[in-house]
Amino acid sequence: MEHKNTPFQRNPELAARMIGDELILVPIKGQLAQLQQIYVLNEVGAFIWEHLDEMKDPAGLSDQLATVFEVDPEEAEADLEGYLRELSAQGLLLPVEMKAP
Repeated sequence: MEHKNTPFQRNPELAARMIGDELILVPIKGQLAQLQQIYVLNEVGAFIWEHLDEMKDPAGLSDQLATVFEVDPEEAEADLEGYLRELSAQGLLLPVEMKAP
């Protein structure tokens, strides 16, 4: 199980395309492609997906979520943590390898 503050990155085995307010994720190679599934993320999920690579710290992303979607910071942090855990469990996100200094 990932640590609460583990940064994540998008799984490179997925192609993403915005259609309206939804982000469609299509596995294009590897084990995910064998599942023959398409994933659909809503507006909040798409925001998280699009901002993952620019955020090294999930806390910074939860702050952005709270501001953009006008929710309580603690609620944004808890929701983000659960959402990242869920995407990671599905194989859509991978934990970022932390390099030793």
